[in-house]
Amino acid sequence: MSAFKIMGLRPYDFEDKSGKHIHGVSVHCAYEDEKISGVGVERFSISDDKLGKIKLELGMLIEPLYNKYGKVDAIRPL
Repeated sequence: MSAFKIMGLRPYDFEDKSGKHIHGVSVHCAYEDEKISGVGVERFSISDDKLGKIKLELGMLIEPLYNKYGKVDAIRPL
């Protein structure tokens, strides 16, 4: 998998239906792929709990790590 470059960050903070407080960030990324003319783009969300101590910044190169359900479970800085 190619590196993803962070192009945008959108924090979120809300309560779910059960009243649990949820906070995290939606990450907007661009990546290169030989099957795409130009660049590919992707957006995914990750909670602050899963992000841990990683501080995301615009322009940072990352690799999202997916769980068996296809959801981003962690991020590895490159």
